[in-house]
Order: sequence, then C-alpha cells, then structure tokens
Amino acid sequence: MSFGLENFPHVSLPKPIARHVPNELMTEEEWRSLGVKQSQGWEHYMIHSPEPHVLLFKREKDYQIKYLNAPPPK
Repeated sequence: MSFGLENFPHVSLPKPIARHVPNELMTEEEWRSLGVKQSQGWEHYMIHSPEPHVLLFKREKDYQIKYLNAPPPK
C-alpha cells in the first residue's frame, strides 16, 4: 500500500512465530530475529490489536534513492 510520500506494507507471521511478538513496537533487529526479511529502511510503526501476528511497516517512498543511491524503479 502506498500513500503520498510513504509505503505501508504488512507481514503476516505464522502462528508459531507470532507467539514471540512483543506487545510493543519492535526495532529492526527484533523483527529480523523473527525471520522477517525486507530491504533497509523499514520501520515497524503500528500494532493492530485484532491481528497481532500482522506486522505493519512504513518507509519513505524514495528511501533507496535518497539513502542507498539506488536507481529509481522503472
């Protein structure tokens, strides 16, 4: 999902892994330790109480261009 200047993907964790999700926002190190694999710059920004196994992330739309000198997507 994309709105304005940011992208907002979500990741659904399998129930056995979801048991290890804390009741607070996670750092990149924490969500990567659960096996979540994404490129750099993603922030776990919200907890959706009805579905705690779904992790919600956000990142600036042009993050890779601004910070990693990557070419713009085609």
